[in-house]
Amino acid sequence: MSLGQKLAEQIKELEEHVNQIDLNVSDAKCLASKYPDQSLVKARKTIETISHFICLESLNDYSKSWTFDRRISALSKNGVIPKLIEANMRNVQKFGNIGAHEGNRSEFQPHLISPCLESLKFIVTWYKKDFLKLGEYRQELAETIDLRGLSSGIFLAILGAFFWSLGSVITRYGSEIDNHVIFEIAFVKYLIGGIFVCLIAYIISKYRNEKIELKNLFGDISLTKLLLSSIFKACNTYCFVASVSLISARLAVALENLHLVWFGLLFYFLGKKAIGGLFYIGAMLFCIACLLLFPTATEVIQQSNRDIGVTLALISGLAFTGFILTWPKPLYNNSVESSALVMGVIMLLATLFMFPLHYIASSYISEINIGINTNLSGVNVFYQIINGIVGIGITYFLINESIRIMGNKNFYASLILSMCMASAVPFTLVLEYLSFGDSITLYNLLGVVVFVIGFVVVKMQLGAVQKTHMVRAT
Repeated sequence: MSLGQKLAEQIKELEEHVNQIDLNVSDAKCLASKYPDQSLVKARKTIETISHFICLESLNDYSKSWTFDRRISALSKNGVIPKLIEANMRNVQKFGNIGAHEGNRSEFQPHLISPCLESLKFIVTWYKKDFLKLGEYRQELAETIDLRGLSSGIFLAILGAFFWSLGSVITRYGSEIDNHVIFEIAFVKYLIGGIFVCLIAYIISKYRNEKIELKNLFGDISLTKLLLSSIFKACNTYCFVASVSLISARLAVALENLHLVWFGLLFYFLGKKAIGGLFYIGAMLFCIACLLLFPTATEVIQQSNRDIGVTLALISGLAFTGFILTWPKPLYNNSVESSALVMGVIMLLATLFMFPLHYIASSYISEINIGINTNLSGVNVFYQIINGIVGIGITYFLINESIRIMGNKNFYASLILSMCMASAVPFTLVLEYLSFGDSITLYNLLGVVVFVIGFVVVKMQLGAVQKTHMVRAT
């Protein structure tokens, strides 16, 4: 069992334990009005359970045969519980003794047992927040990468980057066949891609003979995140296709893949934990690599088109950052088919959001046709169907599965995904050379070398961060 899965199991056990404690507290409150003596007994039994758990976790010489009184004394003597918690435990202990052994039920008026219930509430609050620290366990899980699945996840993400690069080259083919059909290309390939991913989910579920529970699956997903991720993906795709129609694919891919830099900077400015200086060195190397990868590509592009294309590519990268942050990522307990279905739905929603984006963009950018061109050539439709299957469907199925394998929905897994997707830069360079005969200069080759160095540097930083988490978790 991987580290992440162990943490998930620990959290599940703790949550079940806490739920039982909360249920006991609720029972004690409900019994107070009609059966106050039983309420006192329930309160005492709840604190006995808590003291037993604390002793198991904190005292090496603890024995289950210890009395409740001995547990409280041992915990206080060893400094495990504060004096104030000890006093409240003694209070519940004495009230519990009265409820179990002494007096007539008529003597127990609800308002007279309120001090016991207040002590119970105080102890339980301290126990959950300061002793169990369930919130810290959840944060630990959120920052833990499944190391066993790390290599497989990286391989799938890089494979996804290759297919995405292949799709970028096909997009360039399409833009050269039919000029200024940005929306049509984006719409066709995303519609096909979304259908393809949903079809994969259906086929896998049939093969494994497992029904996808749509109500449970989408019931656990924030509607806001689902819509936001779809909007960001629509913006990312539309701007990228538009940029490829105005500048070279390698230039567009290089600029879009600066999302790794935007992702890290955004993480820092949001006030979360810093990820270390090596990351920023690696990010700087990525930027240098991007500059080296396209010095000659701009020479054959008109100045106006280049400026618009560069701006759109940068917006595309920022939108991809938004997509990574808002994307409802698959959990450990999600099946392959369930997580694939969610991704397919996001892509289909993104296809719909492209309509308003197209009309907004075409109103401000003269190079983009207003309205929808229904005269897309048959050859181009065929290219974009292939693009939808290869460059979109296969790509996003792979990256979805990559992050599912690597671990839970956490920043570091998302960062590794962004880093691997940036490998599309050298892939596109080579594919454009093979497909269009675009020249590759010494600067381009140097850019690939710098890119690889940046990749290694960022991976080293992530490895150091993960090692720290492993030490904390153990």
